[in-house]
Amino acid sequence: MDERFHEAKPTPLRTPEGCSLARAAAFNEYNVKLFFDKLLECYVRNESFADGTRVFNLDETATITQQKHHLKVIARRGSKQVSKITSGEKGTLVTTCMIASAAGNWLPPAMVFPRVKFHNRMINGASRGTLGLASKTGWMNSDIFINVMKHFIKCSGSSKTNPSLLLYDNHESHISLQCIELAKDNGVTVLTFPPHSTHKLQPLDVGIFALSNFL
Repeated sequence: MDERFHEAKPTPLRTPEGCSLARAAAFNEYNVKLFFDKLLECYVRNESFADGTRVFNLDETATITQQKHHLKVIARRGSKQVSKITSGEKGTLVTTCMIASAAGNWLPPAMVFPRVKFHNRMINGASRGTLGLASKTGWMNSDIFINVMKHFIKCSGSSKTNPSLLLYDNHESHISLQCIELAKDNGVTVLTFPPHSTHKLQPLDVGIFALSNFL
């Protein structure tokens, strides 16, 4: 009978994606509904969020500061050697904070290099307005994220008369009291995603970073 059933209604086979127990347990109907209820409250309180231009998502990803080998440039005929200035930290794994609005506009990113001190040469060739930072590990921490929040406030033009909504994960480096107060004082409403749910709810994680794995 089982064979006849499968012949009549073939079941597609798929390779399951890895998912930790914590993620599986945290991503449930209650937590998701609670998040969207809070999101709706933010929209109701501020009608300017409706068109998406004042709603932003911030997410971190690991990137390598290395020039692509297939890049072509215009050079003088007969030139024997053509070079391009690239990041002083070529090939270095860094943490990059990407910020985009719900309307599809990108703000300059913030990059955290694994160094004790930041030097401007580290972001040679980066997008205009990129914020360069440094930490011993190259990972984000609460002190550094204060600078990222200031960067967001400046680039988004956020203020109490021009408020914004910023969504990101609830990592401990993102939710210090100093950071939340800084955001509040500058018209930024912070809404964090439920723990262990960004692989399903975080727009940049799902719609942008996931696609980069196939490039």
